[in-house]
Amino acid sequence: MTNKEETMIEKTIYIADDNSRFENENDVWLAIPGFPKYKINRNTGTVISTCRGKERCISIKYNTVNMSTETGMRTGTTLPRVLYSAIHRIDIRDIPKKAVIRMNKDGEPYLISRETINREIAYNLRRSTPPCRCIAGI
Repeated sequence: MTNKEETMIEKTIYIADDNSRFENENDVWLAIPGFPKYKINRNTGTVISTCRGKERCISIKYNTVNMSTETGMRTGTTLPRVLYSAIHRIDIRDIPKKAVIRMNKDGEPYLISRETINREIAYNLRRSTPPCRCIAGI
């Protein structure tokens, strides 16, 4: 076994056995509006649930966080959308589906419309495509 594999195994065991990852003094835990039993860590993006009386980490599969409201309605959404809603205190369900949440260089989420993204893509494609130098009279 290589040194890298041993380190990975040690990290996995540490994460699985130790709940102190929720107790770092530099971490900022934000409540998720509309989901009172869930919190998100502003620094790491970790989502925890207190549904069963103790804090447990929510697994994120396919970049989706699955949560349920107190009435039992389940919602699956992306991690940047959860972080954006917690920072701005907006219920996730009130953010328009056509809105896209991006992360800037500082790790802060911001809202952008799909139309703006389409314009950015078109501009970047036009800028990166070499000009066509057609020879007239062929």
